[in-house]
Amino acid sequence: MKKRLLSIAILSLSLSFGIKGDVLPGYENYKPIKPYEIREEKGTLILSNSPETVRESGILYKEKFEKKGRLVFHHVNATQKDDKKLLITIKNCSTNAQLFVINQIGCGPPFYNYLEAGNHLLKAYFKDFNSRVYFLQPNECLAIYDSSPWMWKPNMVLSGMMDIYATDEVEVTFVLTEKWKNEEQIKDLKILERDLAPRGTFGCLTKYQYIEVCGKQDTYYLIEDEVEDWIKGKDSLTGKEAVNYGNYGVLYKIIIYAKEEVEVFICPRGGVFQGTVCWEDGQTHIIARAHAFKTEKERIDIGKIEKGEVRTLNYILPNGSAAPVLIGFDIS
Repeated sequence: MKKRLLSIAILSLSLSFGIKGDVLPGYENYKPIKPYEIREEKGTLILSNSPETVRESGILYKEKFEKKGRLVFHHVNATQKDDKKLLITIKNCSTNAQLFVINQIGCGPPFYNYLEAGNHLLKAYFKDFNSRVYFLQPNECLAIYDSSPWMWKPNMVLSGMMDIYATDEVEVTFVLTEKWKNEEQIKDLKILERDLAPRGTFGCLTKYQYIEVCGKQDTYYLIEDEVEDWIKGKDSLTGKEAVNYGNYGVLYKIIIYAKEEVEVFICPRGGVFQGTVCWEDGQTHIIARAHAFKTEKERIDIGKIEKGEVRTLNYILPNGSAAPVLIGFDIS
């Protein structure tokens, strides 16, 4: 597989395109349904993906926040050197000591295959339930992620996500720098200009979507199929509006109430896709194809819901993949 297989999708946090129309090809006999209720969990979602293709050392993104948040990053080493690393630091902006906690993390080694990188982080994220607690003194700066244990070769992507909590205000900074530099040696790095890839700060962490499956007809739900579904925020480095095309980093908790026994499947409807979904009991399913693009997009079975049962499916659009995704229900 070519190292830059997915660059033709323009962004590795792939630009996602909504699918219009009431009927999807291949599902003409299925009835489209919508959630009867949607609730959002507020928080600070910080997305660092631009510049996606990083050609020199510098600051990729920077933002301040407090309380509950989530960090998402996705960057390609285009410096043509393998002595670089990705570093994420936090700085206590308060005059008081405070706690900083990482509650869940999905990170890993660099990959040439961008789809594999996005899938790897979700598998790790859904399986991680360990908390990492740091005690920060006033103005103390600490590295919470350092990729230097791995060789980050040219054209490889580093992709990751972590849930975080700060009792007071902290500043998080994403940088590409030389391996030998630490968090105290990056203060004078310049801010890099963004490219076409998205970045920004957004106010939504989790979407709870309640779906009722009833009747005798097969149905499907197309997750976030309209442009207006993408969450909007702000690029802290430019002050301009930011749009999270695809809602990367947003956790969807899809609560399904089955009035009839149903078989549940998932079917990516965008272009490239490889990821993992997780039921509330921890059972995971890898959603992968043996190819990048195909007109007839195959479905993958992910379980059964008994009549009268309520189950919750956890879904996050994988870094590198494209939205939307269809969740289907076959009446038994």
